[in-house]
Amino acid sequence: MVDRVDGRKNPDDDHCHPGCRMIHCLPSETLVQIFEFAVDSDSDPWGFVIPSSVTAPLTLTWVCSSWRRTAISYSKLWISISFILHRLSSSCLSEGILDLFIRRSGDRLPFSFALNYEHALESSQAYKPSVDHLDNEKYLDSVNAIARRLIKIRHRWRRLIINVLVLEALEPFFHLLSHSEEVGSGMPMLEELSVSTKYTEFYGSHLTLPLKSCSQLRTVRILTPMVFFDPCHPLLEHLTTLDLHFCNSQQDSIVWLTCCPSLESLAIDFFASTNNNPIATSAEKRIRLPRLTYFSLTCFYGELGAETLLDSLDLPSLRAFDFLRCGLVIASPNDSAWQSIINLLTGRSEGPLPLRGLRLINAPVTSSELKEILERVGGGIRYLALGGEACTDNLLEDFHPIIITESVPGTELELTSRRSEPLCPELETLELLDVNVSLASITSLVSSRAAATPSSLSLPQTANSNLGSGSSFRTLNRLALLSEKFSRCFSDQGSDSPHPLSMKSHFPEGFDVFLL
Repeated sequence: MVDRVDGRKNPDDDHCHPGCRMIHCLPSETLVQIFEFAVDSDSDPWGFVIPSSVTAPLTLTWVCSSWRRTAISYSKLWISISFILHRLSSSCLSEGILDLFIRRSGDRLPFSFALNYEHALESSQAYKPSVDHLDNEKYLDSVNAIARRLIKIRHRWRRLIINVLVLEALEPFFHLLSHSEEVGSGMPMLEELSVSTKYTEFYGSHLTLPLKSCSQLRTVRILTPMVFFDPCHPLLEHLTTLDLHFCNSQQDSIVWLTCCPSLESLAIDFFASTNNNPIATSAEKRIRLPRLTYFSLTCFYGELGAETLLDSLDLPSLRAFDFLRCGLVIASPNDSAWQSIINLLTGRSEGPLPLRGLRLINAPVTSSELKEILERVGGGIRYLALGGEACTDNLLEDFHPIIITESVPGTELELTSRRSEPLCPELETLELLDVNVSLASITSLVSSRAAATPSSLSLPQTANSNLGSGSSFRTLNRLALLSEKFSRCFSDQGSDSPHPLSMKSHFPEGFDVFLL
């Protein structure tokens, strides 16, 4: 008998090699554990099964009839699938395998599905291929065929990850979401939704994401432009992770945030965004996200600094903040974007946020302003990444603890010494990206702040690290550098990145230094 999907003959116990017959004697419970381990080992990094002739669970059905019966009857082996839809090939095989997984996964268990585009698209072409070249109609027909199969089990969706070539290919899946709202069936098990396109456009048609029937969503990732959120949507009270890449406006991001009061992780990338209709940021209009601990904000091109969004947020539990601004950045004395960042991090009546991680790359700020913000919020920072013109040799000197000598009260002869608290006294990891500082300043900082080891105590002291052998503020254990200037200083540029630097003589033995 031949399997109609993969063309393999069904196994026959009567023709098994004698040495393999003992596998038929394993109890079903043991087989199930083996099968689960095999599926986990063959899954992709996101936990999805990639069906092929060399991966489980399909291969498990070809060993012998007892394994086949066990594998087919154990529904948990078939509850996820990920495959690539080729743009010019027939989708019949993909549809057949999808039907097979849906059928064998049963009727009740949650089902997870990931669709990816063909990776071997002519990489030499920097532009979007023509419609004829992509065979757009055939590709969209294949996507629609898959969507029609998935709609039958929409009540079982747990994770839905759709990576397609063009925005049009997302329409059938968005139609499924809106259709579920109309018929009232809903998707009560859907916890994760991620959509993206290979080719991006910032004009023309757009899609509105309907999520009224997805009451249990915990993660949403919108990794393509021209996808907007329905402002009439009720609260997504279970949503904890939100990624908005290529966000077109601050208003759209604010609409999202007003519906997600339980967020814990937030990433927003503004790309050619606009702010035509500013939103009030009074105390009554502020968006309070009491559980948010991680916030990443990236502004690509233009002069917009996301002031409206920043001024709208109240993040009392924030522990890590990433800010990246691309394009030409000129620090001005009254830059509203930088003032909004200061207000976000320090403008709370309860005091500055207890940050543990801070990343400021190309922020619109002067060196003195950067020092001020680090003085105010850097007390508990373990991870710090700096980039841009604001990071200077003088700023790095402020990371050195300085010995201060004072007279003992009531005497004139006896003296005592103490170390002044440097910037970020608990710093463990420092990353410097395209900064205009000297290698001498970096090695001096490491000498004064590197975590104490026998080798670091014997390292020659520099003029700026006169600290003796004590371990005060010696918490730094990792340094990463990204700069063409630094890459020329080291000889192992041909190895994979990131890689350890070769000039270890500049740093204490055992100290981790990487060139990114």
